[in-house]
Amino acid sequence: MTSRDVPGEGLQTRWDDEPILRVTNRRDGPAEVELSFFTEPFQDGFIGRRTRLTFIDVWEYRWVEWRVGYNVADNDGALRLIEIRPSRTVAMMADSAIAYDEPGRILDGLTADDVRHFRISFDEHGTYDFLCGGLRIEHEPRRPAS
Repeated sequence: MTSRDVPGEGLQTRWDDEPILRVTNRRDGPAEVELSFFTEPFQDGFIGRRTRLTFIDVWEYRWVEWRVGYNVADNDGALRLIEIRPSRTVAMMADSAIAYDEPGRILDGLTADDVRHFRISFDEHGTYDFLCGGLRIEHEPRRPAS
C-alpha cells in the first residue's frame, strides 16, 4: 500500500472540523458524493475559502468518527486529501464482489485498476474513504461575512 498527496492547493483540512457531505444517488448507477470544507480561516471580516471535492462514480464510501480509532485496511491518513494506490480495500472489493460480469471483474466490466481510493481526514471529526471512478476539485472564493 502506498499513498500520495493529491497535488493542488486547498486540499488541507486543518481549518475545518465540520465538513459538509452531500450524496446524489442514481437509480441504475453509482452515486456522486460532494464534500466541502474550509481551507482558510475566518479573518478580517471574510469567511474563508472553501474547497469542494466531487467524487464521481462512487461505489463505496465510509466515514469513521475520529474517536473510534480502530485499524482499517490501508491504514494511512493525513489532514489533507490523499490517494491510496495500490489499495487493499479495492483489492478486497474486487476479490469478493457479488455482481461479477466475469471472473476478475467487479461490476459493469470494472477491474481493480479502474477504481480509485481517496482518503481525507479532519481533526476531531474523522476520516472519509471513497472508492470511485474519479474526482473533480473546485474552489469557492472568499466572501465577506454578512
